[in-house]
Amino acid sequence: DLRRLHHGDYEIGFGLANLFVRSGQLGGVRFRDREPVDFIADSEQVFSKQIYVVLGDSASPFAETLAAALGVAENVEVIGARGKGRAFVSSVHTVPGSIELTLTAGLVLGPNGQALYETGVPVDATVKAPLPRNPPLKTVDEDDPVQVYLAKKLGL
Repeated sequence: DLRRLHHGDYEIGFGLANLFVRSGQLGGVRFRDREPVDFIADSEQVFSKQIYVVLGDSASPFAETLAAALGVAENVEVIGARGKGRAFVSSVHTVPGSIELTLTAGLVLGPNGQALYETGVPVDATVKAPLPRNPPLKTVDEDDPVQVYLAKKLGL
């Protein structure tokens, strides 16, 4: 469930996806001032059973990037809202007058090699995915459409 995943490092995210994806392009980063970096899955896969990735209605760029990278695996179903793909590499600098200046230094690519902001992040099942009020501890929270969807899918 990536709904509460607000921050992260893209390289670490691609490394995490590599644990679950057997092969293929995971994504990449293109920079203004240095060599591009591509992330390709190796043949090792630590978990091959069915995985459901939940992408929230207001997902962070990091969560969207991770969902896109995981989504290439055959055993992964991405559910929730289609991501907008606003994934960029930037740095924030404070200039005189306490003004923050954000400089974009690069953009994040999806598994298809295109910029995520151009393609968005596809989902396998569109389900309204707001932040849940209650985690699924013992019973399904009927107010969370994602928990209801997964409970039906899993026969719970």
